[in-house]
Amino acid sequence: MNIIFQLILDIIFLGILTVCTFTDLKMRIIPNSATACLFLLGALRMALLTISGSSIFPNILAVIILLPGLILWQKGKIGGGDMKLLLGMGLYMGIWQMAIACTGMLVPCLMLLLSKAIRKEKLTRIPLAPVLLMGALFPVVIGTIGRLTI
Repeated sequence: MNIIFQLILDIIFLGILTVCTFTDLKMRIIPNSATACLFLLGALRMALLTISGSSIFPNILAVIILLPGLILWQKGKIGGGDMKLLLGMGLYMGIWQMAIACTGMLVPCLMLLLSKAIRKEKLTRIPLAPVLLMGALFPVVIGTIGRLTI
């Protein structure tokens, strides 16, 4: 896939996650329009990968692995918007980048838990979009640097 086109897709991807972050922080919702755009972007990226002869298996695998998260949503442990956001991220990023993103999510999650413990606050539902954005920054930036140095 063309490096410039991939860079544009990554910027749009991070832009969508940024919009979701601000709405999640302010109103505690993830807009359906944003997750729909994320799914369309993921489908576009998969189409371009297919055209360029690359495998889309990692993208499909990421969505399959994230599907059990629907059980967490049904049990009220994760919001529906957060779940759609995770599935859209998996569709766009693929399993390997999602694994890196999950690693990147650990630090903000631990910081949030630590701050709540220090303030002796009850652990309630947290806005997940900012954590997902922070995690997604790692593989996208690493991927961009890798593509530009080749």
